[in-house]
Amino acid sequence: MEETIFYKNQRTYRVNLKKIAGIAKVNKEKVYPHSIRHYFAKSFLMNGGDATVLQQLLGHEQIATTTIYMKLSSNELSDQFSKIKNI
Repeated sequence: MEETIFYKNQRTYRVNLKKIAGIAKVNKEKVYPHSIRHYFAKSFLMNGGDATVLQQLLGHEQIATTTIYMKLSSNELSDQFSKIKNI
């Protein structure tokens, strides 16, 4: 059985994405195509990925657009500070 993941119709994609989130017991209110893109970008960077590679993967013309994904939350900043403090 072959399942389609990407649809040309954005509404169908969004509905199916939320259905999959429900099955996975993920909060459906937080699941949107862009939130998955954002999660990918943050994970890529947090795992040592290069920002210029990410820029190309996401199709951004300007690196400034990609830097939006580099902004850290308060918890992420705190974690980074703890790493520095404990060196």
